[in-house]
Amino acid sequence: MSTAEVRIGERAGLRLIAAAKPGGGTRWLTRLDPDRARAYEACVARVSPAIEAALSPPVVSDRVRDPGTLPLRLEPWRTARDRFVRRVGDLSKAGALARADVRDCFGAITPTMVDRGLRDLGCERSDCHEIVGLLQEMAAHGVRGLPVGPVPSAVLANAVLEPADRALTLGGIRHVRWVDDFMIAAADADWALRSLEVVRSAVAAIGLELCGRKTRVLEVPDGVDWEPSGSGARI
Repeated sequence: MSTAEVRIGERAGLRLIAAAKPGGGTRWLTRLDPDRARAYEACVARVSPAIEAALSPPVVSDRVRDPGTLPLRLEPWRTARDRFVRRVGDLSKAGALARADVRDCFGAITPTMVDRGLRDLGCERSDCHEIVGLLQEMAAHGVRGLPVGPVPSAVLANAVLEPADRALTLGGIRHVRWVDDFMIAAADADWALRSLEVVRSAVAAIGLELCGRKTRVLEVPDGVDWEPSGSGARI
């Protein structure tokens, strides 16, 4: 597999690294210089207790192992992936499954969305300000949305998407989420379609949208066999 690396923001010490997506195409990962990486990790570690306290069990990926501590460590990928597959299997017993995927999730999450999401979770204003400042600085040097690759970005994505999880739970809709992929249980195809509309409205309220190509009612065997794509790939 061929790889490419592009240096951006020479003074900012940022690099974009091309990585092939499993289904084709290219994902650009962001590599931060050591000082910036430490600053990003430290400020997100401080808000991680509030984020983890707000997340519900349906959120499987990118869960922080020891909130509030450094280094910022996530649950091992394979452990989370195995739990996700088991839960999707359980959901498939409901009769129908639906999948909803957020379009360009990390790239579309703006600093303003992060600020709003963290404040809604009760995070300290000073921590929110520092995180937003770092994201705005990276954006000024060519990074779109949340930088893909650094662990703190995955934690912030969970915070931003938490209202969508809450909307599904309040609607009595059983689901499981892996990064920006929602798998939803329904009694039949009609209920599955109605559930997708709940997700669509909740995501739109955040300022995001669903990817039409990936958002659909699934045949149950497809749902059981489907595995997470790892759209929040880490480096």
